[in-house]
Amino acid sequence: MGASFARPDQDVDVLLNVSAPDTVASMRSEERAAACAPTKMDLVGATVGNGVNVPVSFPLVLLTQVIDDCGQAVTGATALAVADGQNVPLAEVGGGLYSGNWTPQKTNAAATIVFTIFHPTLATVQQNFKVAAVAASGGTALPVLFNQGVVETAGLSQGRPLVPGGIISLFGLNMAPLGTLAFASAIPLEQSLAQTSVRIGNVNAPLYFVSPQQINAQLPFEAVPGETVTVVLNAGGGLAAPQQYQIAPAQPGIFSAAGNAAVLDEQSRLITSQNPARIGQTIQIIAGGLGITNPAVASGAGSPFGSSTQIPVAVTIEGVPATVLSQELVPGLVGLYQVKAIVPAGVTPGNAVPLVITQNGIPSNPDLPVTLPVAP
Repeated sequence: MGASFARPDQDVDVLLNVSAPDTVASMRSEERAAACAPTKMDLVGATVGNGVNVPVSFPLVLLTQVIDDCGQAVTGATALAVADGQNVPLAEVGGGLYSGNWTPQKTNAAATIVFTIFHPTLATVQQNFKVAAVAASGGTALPVLFNQGVVETAGLSQGRPLVPGGIISLFGLNMAPLGTLAFASAIPLEQSLAQTSVRIGNVNAPLYFVSPQQINAQLPFEAVPGETVTVVLNAGGGLAAPQQYQIAPAQPGIFSAAGNAAVLDEQSRLITSQNPARIGQTIQIIAGGLGITNPAVASGAGSPFGSSTQIPVAVTIEGVPATVLSQELVPGLVGLYQVKAIVPAGVTPGNAVPLVITQNGIPSNPDLPVTLPVAP
């Protein structure tokens, strides 16, 4: 007995490329490519179409193919998808194909996906699709890690590489049961809190804090500068779509406290407008992302005394170089650094004097600059 199945209406893109007749049509493909000078390009969304239903929290591959008007695959383009407001960079995977992953974060009956292709010699092209982001069958909701949602905690700068031993923050949805606020209870730090864990490369990351929308963790010291690691979030057995991040030797960041840089005076009191730093005084800058130390420290472990950074640190206050006395991990804590420096003469006193750490040629806090109250 036969059976029939109804299919929902869905638009399918068809791109017809017509070559000139006669001699060009009789050429081999390589000869046609040499004889034809492309003047424009077109794209076809290969994995989405108008009217598709996509389940919230489940990753969807966005794949598009780009060809020119000579019928050849377009290579060397820059491709971007904007899916329901989220930027999704598309990587070139060969044959004119560009691919990326989008994870719908909320229901939307009319979510728009816009593919845009940029090329150095051909005009930019765009194509739009309308899809419906719907609740998954049975109400299942996987954890979601936002695109580029893993950042160094001190500066919170998206797009920067991560650093061995650095304190990182992960931002997303459904990363722990609703209402969860789980904190590390011991040192060495635990690698699972509230049934949530973060796998970075081949190592489970030590965890400081877990909640449904934010996790604070330590990037394991096992990560190797110059390589790329995969980050996989596991929340109660549900896996978020993996993401990849570059590892760098250093990406300095200065923590903030009470609206200023997190800096202590010589008595380890917090620098504030009521207790400003003073010219000639030694200050302790609380920082992150300063990289490997000597002696080395195990991931998640408390730091010993005198564990100094291998890459030198420079400090400027209002652009004036400060004498750096030491640069090391804070003893007894995990992943936190302190840089001791002398406030230099020539700094103009004020309540918001710029403070910058530079390491390996990289300045701290490019997105969230910090300041310091300074008195004569």
